[in-house]
Amino acid sequence: MDKILAYLQIPEDREAMHFEHGIGTLLPFIANYFPQAKIVPIVIDEKHKNISMLYQLADILYQIISQDPTVFLLISVDFSHKAGREQTFERDTRSLQSALKNSYFE
Repeated sequence: MDKILAYLQIPEDREAMHFEHGIGTLLPFIANYFPQAKIVPIVIDEKHKNISMLYQLADILYQIISQDPTVFLLISVDFSHKAGREQTFERDTRSLQSALKNSYFE
């Protein structure tokens, strides 16, 4: 985590997880299947995101992952938070056709 914070030149925000449920719901599964795992939660606020910092984050994550084969990245993404059924279906269809098209799951 220190390497990420230093690279992005940002302080750790211990309050960011206070209302975050996207990571907390995954923790029991991670603890069960990877009991020795060390977790670095990264929360991105979609309303206040900084695109240039997201590129920097991608860069440092790539560096870390490519240098250490024991590191894996688990992403919890909510494409349709508070959206209706039609909008959720449309977003799911679009993501399956584009972002997830070249995934390892095909």
